Amino acid sequence: MVRVTLLAQSVTLKPWALLGAGVTVSCALVAALLALRFPGTPDVPGWVWWMDLAAQHGPIRGYGYQHFPYPPGSFELMWLFSLVWGRTYIAAKVCILGFWCATAVVTLLTARRLNAPLWLGVALAVNPAILLNGPFLGFLDILIAPFLLLALLTATKRPFISGILFGVAPLLKWQPIILLPFFLAFACVSEPTLRLRSAHFVRWLGGCALCVGVLCAGYVVDGGSIAVLIAALHDGLSYPMVSGNALNLNWVRFI
Repeated sequence: MVRVTLLAQSVTLKPWALLGAGVTVSCALVAALLALRFPGTPDVPGWVWWMDLAAQHGPIRGYGYQHFPYPPGSFELMWLFSLVWGRTYIAAKVCILGFWCATAVVTLLTARRLNAPLWLGVALAVNPAILLNGPFLGFLDILIAPFLLLALLTATKRPFISGILFGVAPLLKWQPIILLPFFLAFACVSEPTLRLRSAHFVRWLGGCALCVGVLCAGYVVDGGSIAVLIAALHDGLSYPMVSGNALNLNWVRFI
């Protein structure tokens, strides 16, 4: 028998359980690496087009030439990975693969924090639906997952850090904006008094505001336009999906 300590709780695991978890994670990682060979959906050439725009006009001004309803964070990420992997779909897939791995690690840490069974943590970490959506098909929804999970883990103890982590997520995809009131409630509800809850509320919002402020300042300094960011948000709000034009609410269900 192998004894593994999960925070304050001691759980006894059989060797075959650890072996099964290792084999499952290894198989998922191999599948994710093989996914790099597949070009993905018709969205992926759009990510390559972003890389070309960033190379031609710069990572800030180039964002103003793209017409997808995406925030600038995804655009900048594609540019960064293109510097290493070239302006090809491989760069986009490597970026998605990296965030898929980060999400799997954070998911396992979250399961450990909650004292969840090992099999449940592994099942969530290597969820085939997320593997298909991200590394195989090339959608960008996986980019926000590690930030949201970490924001949730730190919400009650580190509200300012949690706010920063949450603030990063809508800069990659607009959808987390829908979750804002729920994160605020979760961050504040653990405090026993109204005064402490108010302080938590202010610190959490301060972290979010810092992300937005840094983004806007960076765009202004480099000659970008805040109007471009507002127009992109408007496009996201108007995007026709199952959501009824509410920031593509269908993906919140997926998250």
